Amino acid sequence: MDDTSSTSSSTSSTVPSATTTTLVGQGSVPITFSLADAATVGALQFDVDYSRAPGLFEGAGVDVECSGLVSGILLSHYNETGDETLRIGMLSLGGFTGPTDLVRCTFVFDPTLPAPKDFDITIVDVTGPDLFPIVPEPTVVVSVAPPS
Repeated sequence: MDDTSSTSSSTSSTVPSATTTTLVGQGSVPITFSLADAATVGALQFDVDYSRAPGLFEGAGVDVECSGLVSGILLSHYNETGDETLRIGMLSLGGFTGPTDLVRCTFVFDPTLPAPKDFDITIVDVTGPDLFPIVPEPTVVVSVAPPS
């Protein structure tokens, strides 16, 4: 059984290895980013380094295929294909509370299904609805859905 969830914090960290499924050819899977902690967030910005993943996010620049999963947020996403970094930003005047799924993006793999350990998440900024920094920073996790 594949490990489908891993945790990263404000600095890139080593995540325990997970089982990788090898598939023949190209495919795509949804990658979900979630707030793991019971924090109330007003603004959250994080970068996803996917340089170790076997593929790339669908779409470049602002045309990356991502959708917000939290109602009432302003979502910004940008895929820096040159340095293999996905940048996500979200803002909610009333705040949103975790744990909750935040954003789902389409990842095109070839030929190996990516694992959560292939994505390093770095929190750039996180504040509460009052605009004060949240300390300690909440954790954003990534999960890879199995191909259907």
